[in-house]
Amino acid sequence: MKSRATKSVSGRSPSRPKEFFERILIAGAGGQGIIVLGKLIAVSALKTVPHITCFPNYGAEVRGGASNSQVILSSREIGAPIADRFESLILMDQESADNYLGSLAAGGLTLVNKSRCRVKSSDSILALDASAEAEKMGDARVANLIMLGAWIARKPVLEVDQVEDGIRRMFGGKALTLVELNLRALRRGLELGEC
Repeated sequence: MKSRATKSVSGRSPSRPKEFFERILIAGAGGQGIIVLGKLIAVSALKTVPHITCFPNYGAEVRGGASNSQVILSSREIGAPIADRFESLILMDQESADNYLGSLAAGGLTLVNKSRCRVKSSDSILALDASAEAEKMGDARVANLIMLGAWIARKPVLEVDQVEDGIRRMFGGKALTLVELNLRALRRGLELGEC
């Protein structure tokens, strides 16, 4: 994809266009942080994005069942909180890839967790070994933050500082080590996304 952040991992990404409409689908299995990731994107955008929707969808299973979160970030009013086409897909497992790869809008970007998906990279698909990277960091649960970092590196919709603040707000009541782990995972994703 051509729309990449041009600053380094510690720097700020370029600002998004004045007019924008970004439909994002995050999908995977329960327990992969799908709902948390959707909420984090929405919380991170609160101060700078005028119109936001976040629509989580999950089954009765606590872990393992299908789960997705649709987030829309827009400079104009949003007509419906759910969509069937997306400018961004973040797919964490094979079932999600099977179900949603066809819902990418023209010119969009798909990120797949190749640790759990048999999908190859292409012009519109970035395959990352997010689960393996998270395990190297000592906690498989941060694969979602690695994927988010890579998405931010490729899509100038949110700035890194906004998402880091969102992590601190959402996880601030938890142990400081959890906040730091999530920040490190986000930064690792930024590095992988810039490659």
